[in-house]
Amino acid sequence: MTGADGQPEHIRVRLPKEGEVLGIVTQILGADRIKVRCTDGKTRTVRIPGKHRKRLWIRQNDVVSVMPWY
Repeated sequence: MTGADGQPEHIRVRLPKEGEVLGIVTQILGADRIKVRCTDGKTRTVRIPGKHRKRLWIRQNDVVSVMPWY
């Protein structure tokens, strides 16, 4: 990706910490819940934490970090 001046644009990416898995949002279920297809091959129903509910808008096909319960 390049910026308006033609220079390469640097994007900050947060890497998953220990115990976290990356996933892609497949469906918005409502009531702060989404369905996510994770990199480990499982499909999970995920709850959006309260600190992110109105501050961070999540849409279909977004990449999210998931901390699964085992």
